[in-house]
Amino acid sequence: MGLVEAIFGNYSKKELKRIEPIKNKVLELEEKYQAMDDHELKQQTQIMKDKINDGLGTLDDVLPDALAVCPALRERQEFFMSYEKRSDIRIMSHNIWCGEVHDRDLHLAEIYFRHQPDVLGLQEMTQNLYDSRLLGLLEEKYELLKPDTKGLLDNTPLLIRKGVFSVVDCGWHLYDGLNNHQSKSLAWAVLEKLDDGMRIGVISTHYWWRNGPESDLARVYDAKQMTAYAHYMQVEYGVPVVAMGDLNMKIGAPGYCELTSTGALDMRIAASEYASLSNTHHPYAVYNPETNSYENGPAPKGCHLNAIDHMFVYGRDQLDVKVFNVITEQEALDVSDHCPIYVDCKILPRVEKPVSPTFVPKEQ
Repeated sequence: MGLVEAIFGNYSKKELKRIEPIKNKVLELEEKYQAMDDHELKQQTQIMKDKINDGLGTLDDVLPDALAVCPALRERQEFFMSYEKRSDIRIMSHNIWCGEVHDRDLHLAEIYFRHQPDVLGLQEMTQNLYDSRLLGLLEEKYELLKPDTKGLLDNTPLLIRKGVFSVVDCGWHLYDGLNNHQSKSLAWAVLEKLDDGMRIGVISTHYWWRNGPESDLARVYDAKQMTAYAHYMQVEYGVPVVAMGDLNMKIGAPGYCELTSTGALDMRIAASEYASLSNTHHPYAVYNPETNSYENGPAPKGCHLNAIDHMFVYGRDQLDVKVFNVITEQEALDVSDHCPIYVDCKILPRVEKPVSPTFVPKEQ
């Protein structure tokens, strides 16, 4: 041992001794941050910055939290973005209403290409969005289904990823009852996977939007009509059905209870690996004429109990739901007042229910 080392000690050993408590603290915090939903996790960086700026802590104080947040964010991003790692199919729903399109069409296409849904259900697809560049951009990878709408605009279109599905059957229904601009509708389809022949039914829908008792009843009526189409696909084709969209009602509302009472299960509950507890609705972004962009869309406040966008599954035993996620990245917050939502799931073989034996009279 040299003289300097004998007097001052070994640097590596001193450094390891210094960082040991930090390492232990990081390991303690990992579980806390892994349990957070996407929105909470993304807020942590700003929370740490505010803590330092407000004089409530130092860089050393927040270091363990910063080191614990980074891997959690990275793992979450890799898990959601990897097409190879995810479950069998990804089904996405998004209300994309906008007054003026400007460059929203470009950003919408970027979001869909980045998250790569196999089925995309849109709501409030107005004429100006049909006239925009959106469908032309998506045409490279997606097919727009074109059911018979009797000459009306399909505000709730379905798109499927090319090379993944073929269309067995499809249709469209304009809701009876309260309906402004003939925009409250559903589009449905039975799809067959090209690789294994497994089938699934999907519905994209938009319910009546106003508040009050009369509107609650209108949404109950919308729910009854949607369930009729879901049950038709189940009976006629023997498939599980994913129904999704802007239902304009929160968990526990009369229309929500109508759905759950008729065999539909909220896919937040069905998800076995991860279910975001984020709200899905937020104020609009602000248009900046200098950049021709909508900017600074605020993140949704509250939790899933405030959400009005939902995904339900009919035939839970035929669908293995792994993930329910709400996309809260800034680009998504800027293009609409609704966050895109999606599920990763796998279609399961249909289990034939045992037939009750024929009654045999007891011998006398």
